[in-house]
Amino acid sequence: MKRSYSSLDEIDEHLQVLKLKRDIYRERIKLQLNKTKNNFVPNIKSDLLQMLKMMLVTLAIKNITAKLLRSPAQSKEKNPLHKRAAS
Repeated sequence: MKRSYSSLDEIDEHLQVLKLKRDIYRERIKLQLNKTKNNFVPNIKSDLLQMLKMMLVTLAIKNITAKLLRSPAQSKEKNPLHKRAAS
């Protein structure tokens, strides 16, 4: 699309309009990037918290099952209160 100008003022005006359009597009891009970032960050935080919760639950279950599966003799050996009572 060729455009013809009759004066330098018309050229300056058109350049100013183009500059403003460019600034608008830049601001739109910034806005979209901020929206994307704001949507992405909470997802990462919630995913990390969910993973941490799962790890803690798994660790708790392992500890509980280890204590339940331990024989009573092993429990007495490891428990210092039983040694004192036996003495």
